[in-house]
Amino acid sequence: MPRTSTNDRTRSKRGERWRRAPGKLVPLALLALAASCSATMAAAATGSSEARAAPERVAVPTLHAPGVPDGLSRIGALREPLGVDDFLEGALLASGGTPSERDEARRLIVAALDEWRAEAEGIGDGTERASAALDFLHERFFRRYVEEQTRVDLAALGGDYNCVSSAALYALFAKAAGLDAAAVVTADHAFCLVRIDGRSVDVETTNPYGFDPGSRKEFTDSFGRVTGYAYVPPTAYSRRRVTGDREFLGLILSNRATLLERSGSWRESVAVGEEYLALVGGETGAVFYLDRVSNLVSWLDGRGDAEAALEAIAEARALAGGHARLDELELVIVLNSLARLGETGRWDEGWSRALAVKASGRADARLDLFLKTATNNSLAVLLGGDRIDEAETLLADRAPDLAARDLAAFRAMIAEARLARAVRTPGFEAALAQVEAVLASGALAESRSLEAIAYLYVQEANRVGRTAGWLAAWKVLRPAASRWPSHGPLRDAERAFRGNAVAEYHNRFVASWNSGRMAEARATIEEALRELPGEKALLDDLAAIERAGY
Repeated sequence: MPRTSTNDRTRSKRGERWRRAPGKLVPLALLALAASCSATMAAAATGSSEARAAPERVAVPTLHAPGVPDGLSRIGALREPLGVDDFLEGALLASGGTPSERDEARRLIVAALDEWRAEAEGIGDGTERASAALDFLHERFFRRYVEEQTRVDLAALGGDYNCVSSAALYALFAKAAGLDAAAVVTADHAFCLVRIDGRSVDVETTNPYGFDPGSRKEFTDSFGRVTGYAYVPPTAYSRRRVTGDREFLGLILSNRATLLERSGSWRESVAVGEEYLALVGGETGAVFYLDRVSNLVSWLDGRGDAEAALEAIAEARALAGGHARLDELELVIVLNSLARLGETGRWDEGWSRALAVKASGRADARLDLFLKTATNNSLAVLLGGDRIDEAETLLADRAPDLAARDLAAFRAMIAEARLARAVRTPGFEAALAQVEAVLASGALAESRSLEAIAYLYVQEANRVGRTAGWLAAWKVLRPAASRWPSHGPLRDAERAFRGNAVAEYHNRFVASWNSGRMAEARATIEEALRELPGEKALLDDLAAIERAGY
């Protein structure tokens, strides 16, 4: 900005403020989808919900989904406890083997059951019978502990077993001997419990010495080296949970699902989840199934395949009915797809999609945030290209769907762009008219428009001052200072230009005095006092020339 006089009172950097970009692009982050896949046994512990908030309770019927074996749906409808035949059939179906594997395993197990029943008849004491069942299985079937071998059919066919497959077979043989058996589930392990004469006895089925393990020091000392798990004693109630028969068999399915997810077989895991839902049912079945769906949807969304993710959610809704988790999943996928549109600059397309979702009855603050962000960024693009009229048209179209607070902010954003354009407009009068229009609109605080007005007036006063003198420059600024007397920058500028005019007259007076042109000096001061009455410096000059007798 040009200097106004030697004292340089009006030097300013206000002009820099009008060169900035009128709109700022706002990024929108993708929402995280939390996958629930975990260690082998952790997927089975849905009932404890230690690390997951309990979903809204819903009634989920026993279902026969496409691909779910008829036998599992039938068993899912039975009352508990299950009989021996139903428990065996459920264990084989849950294992997921081929029909030939299932038939051969059934043949071997049924033959062993016949032999075991005959043996158990000679054991009158229930405790001894329960202990003998574990001995029988380790002699007949169990050969090698394999952590991931959860299938009952393969345990019978090849002898490899883990905690779940061995516990299921033990429960089957305990039932055949007239004993009451159940599963005990911990965070990463499962074993059996038998109820004998009013007493509950744990059975760690992975170890041949696992009957009532809490009473055997030699067993508990070596147990960790045998299976890699730590035994959870009966007194640790918060760390163990007893299940019913259908959920017991569901442990086989939950382990299979987790192993599938470890290998990235998300769709196959959902299919196993459908079987779990059909077998276990209720909220426990729904939570497990929806965990599998959530993991599949998360994987699909991570690949950017929103269409497939939404299809998976629709299939789950058809199977499990309405559920808040599915509604949330669907909304997150929609929001993430909208965010991806934004990442590629397709904000207008994102606006249309988001508005359609909201119009469908989905009210959510995150949708409103996207609509706000999409509008902000569309406006920023238009304003960055100085397409202000287009920006105003766009905002007028969207105004009914924006919150009043956001609408006011966007109007201010456009008004800022108009101010920036105004101060770049050639011609003081034309530029001032545009700024006055912004001021009259009320879209910005008056103080902000006055900054632009002050800038234009000071700029024009400087221009006039360079050619016509500082008195003329002060006269340019005086109307604005009078109109807004409380505006500090205008008031200060007016004082500075008036001071420059006073200095200019004084300097002319001094030059005439020093040259001996006293009449000219007096005429200069008289003119100055007519234009700038009451200025002390000028009155002092007048007194000096009068004392000199002129």
